[in-house]
Amino acid sequence: MKNLKITLPFVAGMFLVSMSCAFAQIAADTTENIREGNPQVIEPPLAQSTNYTKDMVRIKAADVPKPVQQALQSAMYKGWENAALYRSKSSDMYLVEMKEGDMTKTYRFDRNGKPIKE
Repeated sequence: MKNLKITLPFVAGMFLVSMSCAFAQIAADTTENIREGNPQVIEPPLAQSTNYTKDMVRIKAADVPKPVQQALQSAMYKGWENAALYRSKSSDMYLVEMKEGDMTKTYRFDRNGKPIKE
């Protein structure tokens, strides 16, 4: 009986230790931390605001600087002459807003005709 009093707690302890080691080896199912709660969907600033032309002045194709006109000669910008063209009031940025069906594509250029990434 004395042997059983010593053996039973020892076996139970070894079982607990082996189970904790087994659970410690389970791989994480995510590669990055996930914030809990009700995450708010954050859209890029341009997608949030449909009034991104508020600080811009609409211009004619003839008013677009030559370097920007040369950049717009690419096949990607075909039909730019009929697009909505804007110049920023606060900087030398030009915006071309081309409509294709129900989609609108927006392109930005600096005064040297270099595309500005969004």
